[in-house]
Amino acid sequence: LTKTFTIRYRAYSGGVCVNDKLQNITVNAAPKVQFNSMPDVCLDAVPFQITQASEIGGVPGMAVYSGPGVSPSGIFNPSVAGVGIHTIRYKFISSTGGCADSITNTIKVLAPPVADFIIGSPICETKSVTFTQSSTTPEGTLTTWTWDFGDGSPLLNNTNGNSVSHTYAAWGTYDVKLRVTTSNGCVSVDKVISIYVNPQPKPLFAIPASLCLPNANATFTNQSGIADGSQATLSYYWDFGDPGSGAVNNSTAINPSHTYVTTGPYNVNLQVTSGAGCVHDTTIILTTIHPEPIASFITNKPEACLGESILFTDNTNPMGGMTNQWSWNMGDGNTRTTSSFNYVYSAAGTYNVSLYTVNNFGCRSTTFTNAITIHPYPVVDAGPDRLVLEGGQIVLEPVVTGNDLTYIWTPNLYFSGSNIVLNPTVLGVEDITYTLTVTGRGGCISKDNVFIKVLKAPAIPNIFSPNGDGIHDKWVIQYLDTYPGSTVDIFNRYGQMIYHSDEYRVPWDGTLNGKPVPVGTYYYIVNPKNGRKIMSGYVDVIR
Repeated sequence: LTKTFTIRYRAYSGGVCVNDKLQNITVNAAPKVQFNSMPDVCLDAVPFQITQASEIGGVPGMAVYSGPGVSPSGIFNPSVAGVGIHTIRYKFISSTGGCADSITNTIKVLAPPVADFIIGSPICETKSVTFTQSSTTPEGTLTTWTWDFGDGSPLLNNTNGNSVSHTYAAWGTYDVKLRVTTSNGCVSVDKVISIYVNPQPKPLFAIPASLCLPNANATFTNQSGIADGSQATLSYYWDFGDPGSGAVNNSTAINPSHTYVTTGPYNVNLQVTSGAGCVHDTTIILTTIHPEPIASFITNKPEACLGESILFTDNTNPMGGMTNQWSWNMGDGNTRTTSSFNYVYSAAGTYNVSLYTVNNFGCRSTTFTNAITIHPYPVVDAGPDRLVLEGGQIVLEPVVTGNDLTYIWTPNLYFSGSNIVLNPTVLGVEDITYTLTVTGRGGCISKDNVFIKVLKAPAIPNIFSPNGDGIHDKWVIQYLDTYPGSTVDIFNRYGQMIYHSDEYRVPWDGTLNGKPVPVGTYYYIVNPKNGRKIMSGYVDVIR
């Protein structure tokens, strides 16, 4: 480290005079320094001790650094030095004699990469958000992209620079950070972008509780909302799940309607879009469409006679429901609202009876119509009571009106021919009452009676004794009283009329003006009329 040298100083004079001066000097060892090359460092590198410079001569002493960003002890701070190439001086001063040696070298502080990114839209909760990095670096190449999505999820390290996606579970404001690293190991400053994750709309709607064919018009009640209260910005797109119906299958109305023509089921979808572009949808299966009931009814008779009761009974197919309303139109201005009833029409004719029903789903049936024919009764007048001479015959002449008439006279007695014709021939056998039964269209029956009086031949006595003994006191002509309009005239022997009777109400008692006529023979003329010849002869009055 040190060496002592003796220095001789000789002075000459005259060439022969000499004087020496000896003096010792100490030479201190000089330090020997080296400074190896330093690797490039990143601007964001932490301050570090420079180790590449050293004293290699074994001389003790002290090293001193100088230059941009370096402390005297050799602590280099890249951020202080800044980006660029910097010259660092290394100086070593020996502890003996203060001998020094120095050397310089350069160090390059690399510029950091610049992190940047853009965010896809829309930014919606529960939906994937795309982040596309747009970072750059002036030194080296980018090798790592570290994402912090600001919602507490783990950091995402990406090594290919491709776009990444992230889904936020809840809406709100989040600070998204990106840090990039280069192939030199340099790390960027975090790029921080504050984003607002918009709430998803909450699609919801109500379907009708019950719909009925043939044209089930469904009105859907929109109940959608959104957490931030921006309902006014929502837009709607409906898919009624009915593409094959031929009708418009979509709508953008808030509360739309759609007419279905079959029972389904239908997958009704509502897609709601917020003002921020967030889209959410829901599907509800429409299963409340019910088929149209098929109305029908039966009667205990398809036609009836005027005044007859007809039983009407509902026979509707409620198509899976239960019939609970009935609407009958009886065709004569009257209605009924029960499932079964008896009905009597007040006039003959054909009535179109219609029925529609409503089941417990509120579905109205088809209208079933059936004609009911009410037939009038035939009008029957068997005619006035008739007279017929015993042994004679008459033709009955009733007056009958109606359609498709058949006849029968009962009892079947004393007819000259058939008893099932309108005008039969009746024989005069005995008094009888006939009933004419007329059956018209629809089996409607009317009846009327006629009495046939048989006029038996009058039995005229030729003698009587009006003596008050109670035996043959009057001239009684048997059966004459049955002859309407008959007359009796009695004459004395002088041709004088002493008695006259119409219809023979009072038999002759053998008096004239209240006094007994003389015993004798009297001439009579009896005119029975009614088709019987005049009868004349003599009657004797005895006492």
